[in-house]
Amino acid sequence: MSSAPDPSSTHDDARMREADGPLESERSGALPQLSRKGWAWTIAGLVALVGAVATYAFAAAQAESVRWREVGFDVIDDSQIEATFDAFLYTDADAECLVRALNESYTEVGVVTVHVARADGAEQRIETLIATTERATTATVVGCTALED
Repeated sequence: MSSAPDPSSTHDDARMREADGPLESERSGALPQLSRKGWAWTIAGLVALVGAVATYAFAAAQAESVRWREVGFDVIDDSQIEATFDAFLYTDADAECLVRALNESYTEVGVVTVHVARADGAEQRIETLIATTERATTATVVGCTALED
């Protein structure tokens, strides 16, 4: 005699597997099922977000009246370091740049404010000495700001 599977036990086995955990598609990290309209709104939202961030970044970059680029430094001795940086002035105003010297622990050991005269050009290479309280291992520009006329 052949024994056919009991239909009630097969149905119970399927229910047991279902109750054990999420479906295979849920466990595999499958994308949520969205309609075409849902995907269109999602993509439109992402495009709008990227556009807003790009617009803000562009506007912020255009609003800068002074920009700088660090070029390098030279440790003279235990009490001074020379910092070199480029300054770019986008208005007719002079600027001031704050430059600091750091030791090997990144502690500030010297600071100087450098006046950048617009009359000397819109793009300038600045070299400045910073007096230090101990040996500096690096010099960095903290920032530059345009001065009011």
